[in-house]
Amino acid sequence: MTSHVRGPEAGHEMKRTAFCSIAILCLSCNPGEQNGPERAGEVIFSDTPFLGEEAWNVGQGPHLTIGSDGERESGISLWRVRDALRLDDGRIVVAQDNVNPLLILDSQGEFLRGMSREGEGPAEFRGIESINVLSDGTIAAWGTVNRHLVLFDTLSRHRKTFSYRATVPELLVSAHISTSLNLVAPKVSGPGAQPREGRRIEAPVQYLLFDTLGHRTVLAEVPGYSMVGREREGRARWGRLLFGFISQYAEHAGRVVIGATMDYEIQEFNLVPSPLLVRKIRWRPEEDRSVTQAHREEYLRLRASTSDDPAFQRSLAQLEDDDFNEVFPTHSRMRFGRDGFLWVRRYPRPGEVHGLWYVFDPAGRWATTVTLPADLELLDAGEDFLLGKIRTDLGVEQLHLYRLQKGMT
Repeated sequence: MTSHVRGPEAGHEMKRTAFCSIAILCLSCNPGEQNGPERAGEVIFSDTPFLGEEAWNVGQGPHLTIGSDGERESGISLWRVRDALRLDDGRIVVAQDNVNPLLILDSQGEFLRGMSREGEGPAEFRGIESINVLSDGTIAAWGTVNRHLVLFDTLSRHRKTFSYRATVPELLVSAHISTSLNLVAPKVSGPGAQPREGRRIEAPVQYLLFDTLGHRTVLAEVPGYSMVGREREGRARWGRLLFGFISQYAEHAGRVVIGATMDYEIQEFNLVPSPLLVRKIRWRPEEDRSVTQAHREEYLRLRASTSDDPAFQRSLAQLEDDDFNEVFPTHSRMRFGRDGFLWVRRYPRPGEVHGLWYVFDPAGRWATTVTLPADLELLDAGEDFLLGKIRTDLGVEQLHLYRLQKGMT
């Protein structure tokens, strides 16, 4: 059953989740910084997916594997892939943080050409972070070190470069390019409190919107990540709480969604013609979020297997139950599909071999759930495909393209 609660009628329900709801800020003390969006919109609540559980699936394995497996000299070698997307004609654009930042592959994953190279020039990148495709087929790419946004046409030719060196702080390393050529970037703030043994806080994170003229708008401030105070060698310090709460965001066609993972709530903004909070998406899956002793032990076992470094092993041995949160966050990642459906990953439990994704339609209703490999990082989705990144047992990166099969519409 799916119900819609609109405007003021949702006031009492909003109080229950006030701590994790987005606080819209109005900052006017800095030059070039605009006010945030007004509060508006509706609440969309779903207690079950209207298409049913697992109405969509991707079959037993990928339709196409791109990249070497690390054992045979076959396929293109991928390294430090940051983003990837599939164009309407089947070609695949790959952004990787190395000497060949942007690659164009054909529909079978074979190399066609490079679009850029590492460097400081107008069409070059250092620290490429994200890519997007605009409505006219233009490919946009963002480089965090250069701090410039570069546009390429459908033939991968350089069209224009926007420099953000004077407006985007150097520490904002993660940003997503909207289809209206705005940048959405999270700004992590310090804890803002003195650490003491056992003290827990939710450190804030601001989400900022930058336009091509350098104007900055504060979209939202949310509880960003969980911190716990610990005394080590006679000194109190802040540390990240394991399985602590985080925040996530995604963008598609001028729609930005931001979710703090303390509760099942996502807030959605429209960027065009001006920033506006349009709805809150809430859902209520039936699941136990409790962090058990078995979860903690499995986490420590998996972490211990990643390195033989004695200092690392000692740090793991010092972890106590209080270093872990009592409940898991609601989700760990969000990604829009090209068709406007929003994919939200349920926060993974240690040792799980499958990942569960909640899928919401463009109206914000919970449509279905999809099971994917636990190690797949979803990068792009469409009406009939999913594209994601995995690491093989040898640590080699590959792209996997799946056929998305929809049993119901």
